[in-house]
Amino acid sequence: MHKHLTDYDHFTDHIERQMTPVILLEGTRIVPSSAEAALTALGRFLARQFPHARFRSGNAEGSDTLFARGVEAVDPARMELIIPTAGHRRKTGHTIRVCAQQGIPVVLQDVWMQ
Repeated sequence: MHKHLTDYDHFTDHIERQMTPVILLEGTRIVPSSAEAALTALGRFLARQFPHARFRSGNAEGSDTLFARGVEAVDPARMELIIPTAGHRRKTGHTIRVCAQQGIPVVLQDVWMQ
């Protein structure tokens, strides 16, 4: 993390100065059950706080999935996944924008739970 983004006020200032900010989640696959609701709430909070932001995740189980659920509860069109292939982890239930690789246009993809 850049030293000028060390607290929430600086983070907010930085995000609000961007025309189309992208907030990337980096987390863990093993999330304590006591933290699950907080991660989903964080996704909802940030999606409401920054209505012009897009959110990206690697679509891994754990914190990525929980955070994405929160963002999607506010606006699924703003949740983007950076994944190795278009069908990666299709069983997650997300309806998201997929960025499969650099240089490939972002596409909307429905991902159905099975």
